[in-house]
Amino acid sequence: MPAVTKTFDISIGNDPAQNAIDQGDRALYLDMLLSEYYGKMVRQGNSFKVTGIQASLQPDPEGSGIDVGMSVQCKLNYIPVTKHARFAWNKVYQAWRRQKNLATAVGGQVRYDDLEFGWDKNEYESRTSTIFGTGLADDQLPEKLVLTGASIQTAGVNVGQYSLEDYYNSAYETPEASRDPFTNTDIKEPKWGATPFPEQQYLSCSATSSANIHSDAIVPVPGADRLSGAITMGEVQTLSEPANVLCGVFEV
Repeated sequence: MPAVTKTFDISIGNDPAQNAIDQGDRALYLDMLLSEYYGKMVRQGNSFKVTGIQASLQPDPEGSGIDVGMSVQCKLNYIPVTKHARFAWNKVYQAWRRQKNLATAVGGQVRYDDLEFGWDKNEYESRTSTIFGTGLADDQLPEKLVLTGASIQTAGVNVGQYSLEDYYNSAYETPEASRDPFTNTDIKEPKWGATPFPEQQYLSCSATSSANIHSDAIVPVPGADRLSGAITMGEVQTLSEPANVLCGVFEV
């Protein structure tokens, strides 16, 4: 399996009290990165096997140079591939495909249009597929297909979303608890809770980048201290067991 990389711009101030601020959520799409790597169409499909992850820090060459001390903790949220996740994906794919057939917008002449999910309403690609959530009677614009969050119908200029998680948990609700026929009481609740769609899992990795301050003893001028060396660390985290990532989509 090839190693693919994605760069995110982050920035922090010099105030230590504000250095730990969240840099925001971003999405990472393995199908996009692998398509660029191989130079061919890599479809999202049901799962991607991830065997290792790594984070690294690279100072901005156009900025103020190397920071004295900087670290990053990277959390990668994903939907694991289970029987429920596959079934949900297949059901939405069938509905999306039927709408494409009705519009005669599928086939050999449409080579690069594939079912592509975004992470949520805030983190999706321009390529993310759309669907008319309420079918042929939908008098609104289509909704973006996403993996998580609530389903929201498009209204006016606001982009809606059709959530795989919301769809499956609404259409395939967990049956009632098993009951004792003699006492009419619950025996046991299901082990998986109230919703069958898999809960989000996450992977994490960290990196550091720091420099030594060298005091200029010959010319003790205020502000003459300079950085005499730097080191950047961020080890590859090899997973003991490959992570099966639904659609190859991470929230970073």
